Amino acid sequence: MGFTSLVGAATGECLDAQLKRAINDGIVAGPRITACGHWLITTGEINDYDEFWWWDIGARGIQRICDGPEEFRKAVREEIKQGVEVIKIYTDEGHLMRENGARRINMTEEETRAVVETAHSRGAKVRSHIDSKDAMLQGLRLGIDLYDHADELDEELIEKMVAVKAYVCPSIALPKAILDHFADAPHQRAFNAEVRTAFDSMVAILPLAAKAGLRVMFGDDWGISVAPHGDYLKEFKLYADAGVPNIDIIRWATKHAQQFVGVDDSLGTIATGKLADLLVID
Repeated sequence: MGFTSLVGAATGECLDAQLKRAINDGIVAGPRITACGHWLITTGEINDYDEFWWWDIGARGIQRICDGPEEFRKAVREEIKQGVEVIKIYTDEGHLMRENGARRINMTEEETRAVVETAHSRGAKVRSHIDSKDAMLQGLRLGIDLYDHADELDEELIEKMVAVKAYVCPSIALPKAILDHFADAPHQRAFNAEVRTAFDSMVAILPLAAKAGLRVMFGDDWGISVAPHGDYLKEFKLYADAGVPNIDIIRWATKHAQQFVGVDDSLGTIATGKLADLLVID
């Protein structure tokens, strides 16, 4: 697909770390991977499915359930032990995953602080599924590195994020795919209205984010029926349609991700001495 590096955003069974090991050992060819593991969630939130209890399911896939600072601390240590370099948490129930329109903050400040402190002390970053302004303000106080979705992003948040060099992954490809695919589905009218609001809000704020120099990164919820792996290039056009200048789109797809990973001394920009990960196209 032309992408030479990727940053994980949550997966079951440490697949990112396993694939990275296979690539580094020469078993398969693939991109440079910054591995992510399970997402860390709390008991009873939207991803702690009823059937886990009802059917007595032990293997919970992508979810890793923690409660209290010490359980989160231990989970971060175990994830890093298994090769994870980016810890994923689920701060609130926004962005396409709400119950009755609620924006619940799932984690306490103490739990989030424990994740951030433990991850940073061991050289890992923290990214969060996060949607509401209150949750993002909390995340900025506590030091979350990357804000996934960030539907309620506004000029105040942009200013604060620029000041601390935080990163945002707007992820507008899946909302657009949902709106296109389920446009005439009567059972999804209420949900589609929520998706439309989130999509339109992000499209409106993105040119302001670009102008302010916010460190935006590419990425979305790839790997489902309406957003299959391999469609990543769709993001370029969506950002262009939103009015983001082409040079900013390129910067979001290259420079910012490598800054986040901490390898911008050798990747992400074109300069003497850097690795030549270049694809020349018309």
